[in-house]
Amino acid sequence: MLQLFSDDRKRIGVLSNISDLKETSNLNSGDKEISFKYPCSGKFYDDIKNERYIRTKTDEYVIKSISGGTNSQWMKITATLNLEDLEGKAFLSFKATEVTARQCLDLILEGTEWKVGTCQITKRRTIKKDAPCNALDVISQIISTYACEITYDALKKQINVYEQIGEDRGCYFIESLNLRKLQTDKTSYDFYTRIIPVGKNGLQIDVDGRNYIENHDYSSKIKTYIWKDERYTIPSSLAEDAARKLAEVSKPYEVYETDVIDLASLNPVYSEILHYDIGDVVWLISKKSGVKAKMRIAKIAKYPLDPQKNTCELSNTKKSFADIQAEQTTEIVDEAVATAGNNTTEQIEASEGSTSEEITAKLFEVKNEIIEEIDGLYVSESKMKVGLSENLRESKFYTDKQLDSYKTAEQTDLALQSLKKSILLETDNKYATTDKLTDELRNNSQQIGEEIKKAVSSSHEYIDPDTQKKYKIIVRSGTLYAEEII
Repeated sequence: MLQLFSDDRKRIGVLSNISDLKETSNLNSGDKEISFKYPCSGKFYDDIKNERYIRTKTDEYVIKSISGGTNSQWMKITATLNLEDLEGKAFLSFKATEVTARQCLDLILEGTEWKVGTCQITKRRTIKKDAPCNALDVISQIISTYACEITYDALKKQINVYEQIGEDRGCYFIESLNLRKLQTDKTSYDFYTRIIPVGKNGLQIDVDGRNYIENHDYSSKIKTYIWKDERYTIPSSLAEDAARKLAEVSKPYEVYETDVIDLASLNPVYSEILHYDIGDVVWLISKKSGVKAKMRIAKIAKYPLDPQKNTCELSNTKKSFADIQAEQTTEIVDEAVATAGNNTTEQIEASEGSTSEEITAKLFEVKNEIIEEIDGLYVSESKMKVGLSENLRESKFYTDKQLDSYKTAEQTDLALQSLKKSILLETDNKYATTDKLTDELRNNSQQIGEEIKKAVSSSHEYIDPDTQKKYKIIVRSGTLYAEEII
C-alpha cells in the first residue's frame, strides 16, 4: 500500500490501481528507491507532485521524477528515500578525531530528528572533511573509513550501523530452479598484492620490519599500491585498515547480474530455504558459466506485485556494477581531495609570529598591488578570467604542503611578494598585447596556475584563534581575496 502525503506532511490518500511497482536497495550506500506507474485517470493524478511524500509500510520516500506524455494512459513516478534532514544539515568543514562511529554520527545528527539505533562498530577512527559538506557526505565517509554497512529507517528517523548486513541462510541461485539469466563481469584493473600505507606527516607501519603488507591468496605477482591518508595518526589503525583495503584489491572483482525467480515470495514452501534479502550470502551455481561460489547480494530490485521480475546483483564485495565502474574515478578524486586537504588551516593558524589579521592584510596588499600594476600596463581582469578559469579549477586540488614552509610572518610576506612578481613576470613575458591574451592564456595557463597553487588554495577557510572570526581566502580571476564569513 502506497500512501500519498503533501509537502507539509498531510495525508492525501492511498494510491490504488498502480502497476510496475519496483523497490531498489543498494548495499554499498544503504540508499533505496521506489518507482511505479499511476493511471492518468486516477483519483489523485493532480495531487502527485514533485517533492511530495510516498509512504510504504517500512519507509518514506520523496517524489523526484514524474514522466508521461499527453497520449499516455500512465505516468511513471520515481521517489528516493527521504533523507532531507541529513541533506540539510550543513558543515563548512567537519573533523572528529579518534572517535567511534556512534560518537561521530551523534555529532553530525545533533539538531536533527535523526538518531543512531544499532551500532556494532567499536573501533576509533578520524573523519575529516575540509570542504563544505552535509551530513550525508560525512556518513558516506564513515561507511568507507569504518568499513561498515548501514541502513536508514526513514519513518523512525534512525540509522543502524553493522559490521555486515544480511545472513547466510543457505539460499542458492541455480539453473533449472530459480536462476533464469546470468551476466558476468570480472575485472582486475585495480589489482594489487602489496600495499604501503602512509599516514599523517609520513607516518608508516612496521610489520616484522616491513613498511608494507602483502596478500598473495589469489596471485604470487608483486603489484604495489601506495595508499596515503592524512587522517591516520596511529600506526595500528593504519595497518588494520590497510590490510582490509588490500583484502579487497588483491583479488579480481567478480560481479554477477542475475534474473532470479523469487520462489519464496511465490510459494511459502520455499520461504525457509530460498528467501533472500540485501546483503545476504548466497550460493551461485551455473554450469553454463562455470560458476560455483558464495556471493553477497550487493543490489536488489524487487517487484512486490510481480516477484517473478525480481533481479539481483551479486559480488565478492559489497560493490554493485555501478560502484565498480565508478571505482577508478572515485579513487582519483579521493586522492586529490586528500592532497588538497593537507591541513592548510592548521598551518595558517600555527604561523609563528604572524596572526590571521596580519596574513589577511598582506593578502589584501598584494592583491591591490597586482590589480594596479596589471590594470595600468596590460588588460582588464575580465579578459584574464577566460584563460585563468581552467587552471584555477585544476589548482584547487593541489594545496598539499604548499604553505608548510611559510611558518613566519617574514616568510609569508616573501612568499606573497614572490607570487606577485611571478604573476607579473608571466604577464609581461607572455601577454603583452590584448590580441594575444586569450590564445596565450589557453596555451600556457598551467604555468600561472602552478604559481598560484604554490602559495594558497583557491578556496580556504580558517578561524582566527584570537577573535574566533571566520575568514575565507579566495583566488578569483587571478586575484586574491580575504573575506570575513558572517
